[in-house]
Amino acid sequence: MQGNKNKGLTGSQTLAIAAKELRFSGQIGRRQFGFFLLDALGSLFNGFLGGIHQFFAFFTGLEGNFFALVTRLAEQFLALGAGLFDELFGLLAGFFSRIVAPRSEWLRLPAFTGWGYSRHFPRPAIQRFRDQFQERSEKTKIADAAAAVSTQAMPDLTPSPSPTERDESPLGVERFAAEVEALGGRCIRCTEAEIARLIVDFLKERGIDHILAWEDAHLPKGLGESLRSQGIRVCHQPDPDLRAGLTGALAGIADTGTCVLPGGAGKPHSASLLPEIHIAILHSQDILPDLPQALKLPAIRQAAASVLISGPSRTADIEMTLTIGVHGPGELIVFCLESSNK
Repeated sequence: MQGNKNKGLTGSQTLAIAAKELRFSGQIGRRQFGFFLLDALGSLFNGFLGGIHQFFAFFTGLEGNFFALVTRLAEQFLALGAGLFDELFGLLAGFFSRIVAPRSEWLRLPAFTGWGYSRHFPRPAIQRFRDQFQERSEKTKIADAAAAVSTQAMPDLTPSPSPTERDESPLGVERFAAEVEALGGRCIRCTEAEIARLIVDFLKERGIDHILAWEDAHLPKGLGESLRSQGIRVCHQPDPDLRAGLTGALAGIADTGTCVLPGGAGKPHSASLLPEIHIAILHSQDILPDLPQALKLPAIRQAAASVLISGPSRTADIEMTLTIGVHGPGELIVFCLESSNK
């Protein structure tokens, strides 16, 4: 009865009531005293457990918030450090590249690396692209504003340049040939009268009597007939067994030793991509100084697709190991015709 009466009181309150009753009654039975004692100890134990639970709940929440804060600060620090490292690395790369190649836009690598036969690596920029773009945009706006307020009454009497400026000078041909050789190809200068014989001699030297070629209308006049008359079978359909492909070339780029080949009817790209040997015929008067001049050609704009061929096919997809002839011809032979008539 007494236990139920004191139910809901704290341990200290129960002990106080027990002491008061003992003081006024002077004595208490063992069973009644046991009820008082158990009730008081139970209340104290429940309070102790509740305090421990609240303490660990508070500590757990504090620990979770603390580790979340530390993790977020670490992420921000790493992001800031990575940005500063990229910025510093870019500045150092751009600075030292200008010490190695102060007058060239390219880093010329040694020939033994294999990369030295390509166009090498461009120098890293000191300024970020975003900053360069914004700076150029501002300069363009200033130039446009200056042009808008300038006098418009003065006519421009200077003749407009031609769409393409051909580089058929000996220096242009020499530069084109040198670039082709540097890329691992061959450039053979000849005349129209010699072209058929030279091609037949090359094919017979390689043991080839069957080739994939453009149609005769897109090759030098009479070349197809001359090849057939000397035992060379000319095919216009792709065949995996054909080892050599014969094509013309719309233009050559002296700056990079590149042959420009537009696609179209009678000019399949398969002749320059599938066989292991690509033979291209280029007229010397079709050599242009650089790529922008080649892109102005109407035939390039009208073609469904065009390819730019700079030396044999090369790739370094696997462990940066340069490999020749994996994704295309392993040999490129350019016959440069020095005749002024096509």
